[in-house]
Amino acid sequence: MGASGLQHSVTPTRVAWTVVIAGIVISILGSAFFLLRSRADNSLSGEWIARIQRPGHAAYVLRFHLQVTGNKLSGEVQGSPILEGSFENGRLKFSSSDAQFQGEIHGREIDLTVTTADGTTVRGTARKTE
Repeated sequence: MGASGLQHSVTPTRVAWTVVIAGIVISILGSAFFLLRSRADNSLSGEWIARIQRPGHAAYVLRFHLQVTGNKLSGEVQGSPILEGSFENGRLKFSSSDAQFQGEIHGREIDLTVTTADGTTVRGTARKTE
């Protein structure tokens, strides 16, 4: 019994099936990646209510309407349009006429840092209403 008993034959049919199966696996993984990414983008779009706490003051509420298109974020803050906005890797940045906002998304919540026109920095959490 030499090495000839351990040889495996590679047939054109086996190669073809290997290529087909590899293609199917790559297609499924690619589709899952893009589907999950689009769901994350779409989950940001909608109505949000933020509770902001300014040190030494009572908490106050801000309402946002956010819309994500690719990496661009648009919408309104308390009825004022968002002037510039971006969304990338679970983080968002946008500004309104009187404040700049930065946030990190955690499911249906956004941890916010708001810098007002006078330079005051406040923190809060926004929750999606829908």
